[in-house]
Amino acid sequence: MHSSYRIVSKVVMTVTDNASNFVKAFSEYAQPADDDDDNDNTDDNVQIHDVQSVVSSTEVDDGEDDSVVYLPPHQRCAAHTLNLVATADTELANCDPNYKRLSRAVMAKCSALWNKTSRSTLCADIVREKLDCSLVVPNDTRWNSHYHSVDKLRKLLEQHSDNMSDVCQALDVMPFRTGEVSFLTEYCNVMQPLACALDILQAENKCFIGYLLPTLTSLQTKLRQLKPQLKVAAPLVDAVLQGLAKRFEGYSDREELVLASITLPQFRLRWLDESKKASARAALYQHCHSLSVKQQAVAENPCEPQSQDDDFFDFMQDSNTSSHDTVDSEVDTFLNDPCRELFTLVKYPTIKQLFLQFNTPLPSSAPVERLFSLGGQIFVPRRNRLSDSNFERQLLLRANKRLL
Repeated sequence: MHSSYRIVSKVVMTVTDNASNFVKAFSEYAQPADDDDDNDNTDDNVQIHDVQSVVSSTEVDDGEDDSVVYLPPHQRCAAHTLNLVATADTELANCDPNYKRLSRAVMAKCSALWNKTSRSTLCADIVREKLDCSLVVPNDTRWNSHYHSVDKLRKLLEQHSDNMSDVCQALDVMPFRTGEVSFLTEYCNVMQPLACALDILQAENKCFIGYLLPTLTSLQTKLRQLKPQLKVAAPLVDAVLQGLAKRFEGYSDREELVLASITLPQFRLRWLDESKKASARAALYQHCHSLSVKQQAVAENPCEPQSQDDDFFDFMQDSNTSSHDTVDSEVDTFLNDPCRELFTLVKYPTIKQLFLQFNTPLPSSAPVERLFSLGGQIFVPRRNRLSDSNFERQLLLRANKRLL
C-alpha cells in the first residue's frame, strides 16, 4: 500500500490495535537501529522525528526496484488498550472477596435482564410497558457499551425502583437489593472517567495523538481522588490504575508524545507535574531552535533560481536581531497565551510546524474501523462484482458525504 500510493517517505507512524500479528510484523520489519545508537528502537521507544522510509521486500512502483524499505514506527491503538484495561485488567479486583461476591451477583442479574430482553420480544415489550423505555444491551464491538448498559440499569433502579422490581418479577429475575444498587452506583462512578477517556481518544474530532498523555494523566488523577469516597469498589480503582501503569508504561517518558501534547494550545504545560515542566520546556526550546536553523538554511539556499533583479535589490539584514532570541520569545509567548483554541497556532509559525510534525498520527484506530463498517454496508452480497477502484470511490464518497 505504501508503494502503490507512493507514500513510502511520508508515513511517520502506523497505528493498529493490539493484535499479535500486527505487533510481530512491525517488530520484524522495523527500521534497524544505528550501531552508535545506545537506545533500543523498539515498538514503544520510537521517535517521530527520526523516522526514515518504510519497509517492503517487494518492488515499488516508482522505479526503485532495489530499494530496501522499512516499516514505519508502530503505535498501539490507545482506545483498544483502554478497552483491555476496562475488560481484562478489572478482573484483578476480584481478588478482594467482598468485591467479588457483590460483583458476580450484580453482573449475573444484569446479564439475565439483558439476555431475556434481547432474545425475547415478549420480554422486551414487558420492559417497555413498565419502564416506558428499553434496556441498553452490551455489544462486543462497542467498547463503551458495557458501561452504558450498566449505567442505564443504575438510573432505572434509582429513579424507578418499584417498576424495576415489577420487571424483575415478570422476567423471573431476582430483584436487586439495596447493597447491590449501591455497588452499581460505585461501579459506574469508577468506570465513568474511563468511558469518558475512551470517547475522547476514539473520536474523529480533534483526534491528535497529543490528547493521549493529558487524557491518561487526567484519568489517573480522577481515579485517585475518587478512591477515598468508595466503600466497596476501591479494589476496582486499584485494578484500573494497575492496568494503566502496566499497559502504558514508559509513555510519559517519550519525548515525541510530550511535545505533541505541549504544542496543543488546549494543554501546553498545564497537564504536567512541576518536576517535569522544566524538561518539557527545554525540549520545546531545543526542537524550535533546530527547526529554525533548518528553515534559515533553506531560506539562504533557495531551490528556485534567482531573477536578475535580485542581485540589485540586495539589502543588509539587521545584525542586531538574533534568530535564537526570536524563537525563545515565540515559545515563551505561546506558553503564556491563555487562548486554548487551535487557530491560535497561526500566530506561532515555528510551534505550528512542530504541531504538524508531532500530531500527524492518531491516538486510536477507531476511525479506520468505522471506515471498515461503512465498507460492509457498501460491499453487500448483491453488489459483489464491484471493482476495487469503484468500491474505493463509493467508500470515500460515503465517508465524506457531510462535506458535499
